[in-house]
Parts: sequence; structure tokens; C-alpha cells
Amino acid sequence: MDPERYRLDRSPRSLQADAFFTADRSTTAVTRTVNQIEVDANSRDRAGVAPTPVSIPGFKNQHAVTSLSEPNPLPHTRRTAAKDGVIDAVVAGWKHNATYTCFFSQAARALSATAPEQPRLQVKLLFGTGSEYYRHGVCGAVETAAQSTLLIVVTGIEPQYEIEFWNPGNPAEKRTLTANNRWGVGITTASIEKAISGRYGRVINYDISVCAAFSTGYLGLQGSVGSALFPFDRLERMVIYDCLYGTLKPALDKVKSVKGSTHIIAYVVTEGGNSFQKGQPANFNTLALGQIPTWNYVNLMGNVGFHAVTSARLVNEARSAAARILDPLPSAYETALNELVAKLPTRNTTVSNDALFRKVKGSLPGGATALATFAADKANVAAIRDFFRHVTTTRHCIGRAQLLGWPAPPGEEWHDMLLVEFAWEYLT
Repeated sequence: MDPERYRLDRSPRSLQADAFFTADRSTTAVTRTVNQIEVDANSRDRAGVAPTPVSIPGFKNQHAVTSLSEPNPLPHTRRTAAKDGVIDAVVAGWKHNATYTCFFSQAARALSATAPEQPRLQVKLLFGTGSEYYRHGVCGAVETAAQSTLLIVVTGIEPQYEIEFWNPGNPAEKRTLTANNRWGVGITTASIEKAISGRYGRVINYDISVCAAFSTGYLGLQGSVGSALFPFDRLERMVIYDCLYGTLKPALDKVKSVKGSTHIIAYVVTEGGNSFQKGQPANFNTLALGQIPTWNYVNLMGNVGFHAVTSARLVNEARSAAARILDPLPSAYETALNELVAKLPTRNTTVSNDALFRKVKGSLPGGATALATFAADKANVAAIRDFFRHVTTTRHCIGRAQLLGWPAPPGEEWHDMLLVEFAWEYLT
């Protein structure tokens, strides 16, 4: 599709089955048919112009995941309306089942249920919206991790989700309702061990070493920690991906009180994704939970290098012969894109903050590139600048073609590109 003339009515790939990044593709080809809708200069659908179906090739994801469904151990907060509604008394106290998506890395798949001496399985919990494992390429980011890794993506609740509630006093009594609110999904030790047993036939030795939250997932993280649903004594890192809200502080403090050496790492990218001091302009210096000496921060607010590098990756993947989502691109834009793509570091090697990485992990891995170093290199400055000049076209590509899995409004891509570029840093 031409991103300057059309938009797609839905994602050109299945978020639960397909790969987006080349490195994640299997050899199983698929074709997805979507409608392209003509838009005007103001991004409005052209009246009287019928949508046209387009077939878009793709591939199934090569990284096999399994799903676990268990009752959410945290209470729901379903409201009667999306805004200003009250808690729905009709389903107050009712439960709903939560989805946990599990991915065992290459090293984890090599572990044996019977071997007496082997590395302990490292469990990494990512509380999010539920589709991060394929949508952001997170499975690919942890596949070759040196540690034997079980990644569990915990699906938090967004207002538009359809939820089947059931009455714990009479499980046969059910109601399917729109969430109309966000709430947290927790995970218990029992659910984690059920996922492990499902792979190995029994619970092998493991550590819960990383807890991370992205977007709505902060509610599940803070609820799970607040309710002590799993042990914290072996946690190495708590990672907050652009969701540093004020309500997180008790949970993060609780973890530090149990294990003081746990690194708290907060990526800060957007105004909407974090809490700021009341009455102050929203910036990194006015974070409500900013400047806490024992915490670590990655400031990416307005970082043009981050935006250019990651958005160029997305657009480049979408215009490939194997994907053919974007075609054609404006000539000047494609020239700028080609210049930057030729210089990009390999995905899952860019380090957001090299000093912090060394503090947390000791040293940079071979082949790693610090974002600041890359962006400051004289050979790259002009390429980044020239590509970012076309940011409106980039946003048309990302939003209209739903490259991030949804029609991201202009500006939302800052938040949604974070895991694409940096999930590998502290989930591995």
C-alpha cells in the first residue's frame, strides 16, 4: 500500500501467529488479506470511495510459544463506562481467566528434567498488554540469551478488551462484557511452576530473576508485588518500560527492602506513559518518581536517534520483498531511509545507555553499539537528521499500515517502539 494515500483497516499480520522481523520468520508462508482505505490530506477517509482488498505475504513466527490460562489472582475493576464510570456492581467480586504466554529460549529448551547438574532456569516476567512476544519481537530478543530463559508475558487488561467474567460462587454463571477500564493481571508461584512443569514434566530448579512492565502491565506488576504472589529474593532487575507511574513506588520499594541489590531500571520516553509533578511541565526532570538515588533511569524523551533508528528498522522490514506491506514510498523519503538503513547497527545490539549497562551487567557484549555513540558519529549525524525530517511520512507508514499491530496515532510510536529496540538489554 501507498502510505501517503491509504490506510489499512486492520493489522497486515496476525499478532498471535506471524513474524514481523526477518530474524523471527519461519519457512511457513502465509497471506493476510486486509482492506486499504483511501485517505485525504487530513488523514480522513475519502467519502464515497470503497475499500479495496489487498493480499499481503508474510511468514509464521519461528519461535514457538505456549499459553496458560488461570484465574487472575488480582481483582478486576470493570466499570460501567469507559470514562467516569463506577465499578460495575453486577460483576463485583467475580473472576476472569488470565492468559500467560510462555517462551523457552534455546538454552532453556536444552535443559533436561533429569540432569542433576545444569544451570538454573531463569524466569523473566513481562507484564504488558499481551501481544509483546511476537508484536515487538521479544521472543527473538531472548532466543539466544546466554542464560536458560523462560519468558512469561502476562496479559494486562485494556478498556476495549472483551472479558468473560464468572461467578466464583457459581462458576457456570458467566457474563461477557467490555472491560471499560484498565486493570492488572497478576501471576502466582503456582502458575509459574505449572508453566515449568508443562515443559519438563516437573518443576526444575529456577529463579525469578527479572520482573518487567510495559504500558498497562505496570498494574499487574504492582499488584503482584503488593500481594506477594511470588518470591522476590532472587530478583536481579525490575524494569519499567515507559510506565513509571506514581503508584509503582510502594512495589519497587518493597522489592528493594527484600533484596537491596536488585537493580531498578526505568526507561522514560513519553509524557503520557509516566507520572510527573503536578503543576510542572512534563519532562525528565519533573518525573514524580525521578531522581531516586538507588534507581536507574534511561532518558529517551525526544531522543531523535532512538526514534530514527527504530522507525527506520520498522519501515525497512515492511517494504522488503518478503513483506511488501509498503509500496511505493515517496522518492525523497526512500533515499533518506536507504542512507540510514545502510548504517544501522544489527537489531538487539543497540545499548540505550552504555554506562548503565556496564553498571548492571559489567561490560558490553561483543558487537554492541551505544545509541549515543552511534547518533553522535559524524558519519551518522546527517543520515539521522535527514531521515527524521520526514517524520510525518514515517508516522504514516507506522500508523496507516499498522506496523506496530494497531493504527498508532502520531506520537504514540515513541512508546510502542521501546521494546522493539531495547527489550534485549535487560530481559536477557
